[in-house]
Amino acid sequence: MKSDNSISGIQYMRAHGNSVGPTHRPLLTGLLSGVAAAPPAFAIRILSGALASEAVALGLDIWTVSLVDVIIFSLSGSIYALIFQRAANELCSGWLLGISYGFLLWVLGPVTLWNWVTGTPLAIGIAAMGLFASHLVYGLTLGVVYPIVNRFTQAKLKAQE
Repeated sequence: MKSDNSISGIQYMRAHGNSVGPTHRPLLTGLLSGVAAAPPAFAIRILSGALASEAVALGLDIWTVSLVDVIIFSLSGSIYALIFQRAANELCSGWLLGISYGFLLWVLGPVTLWNWVTGTPLAIGIAAMGLFASHLVYGLTLGVVYPIVNRFTQAKLKAQE
């Protein structure tokens, strides 16, 4: 017979931040975090001319490119949540995961995919540096904001129970 002093596996997991049970809503948390991390990245893109370079390269106006970027940032936040799952909830390591993820997005998006499809760079000069910096700042902000948004969504989830 089990004594009351023993710790079950579920209690042990919960004590170490790995709550088992209902969904943690990582997609919603990632989506909200991605939107929250977008403004600093946009500021860098605007100041460096990267947003204008994107608009010219895509043949669209700046507002349409901005809308597409917000959608991409939102989806990227959800993908971040799916990739890192509970590890993304840590504030201490979130900045490092985030900035690494921002670098990955830069490598996969404007550097690899865009060049592979079009054969031309998306931006050159200062605009290219701004595009790089905006991805790093987006990832850094995403990594810092995600645990905060996660606490908020978890509080809403617990209030619904």
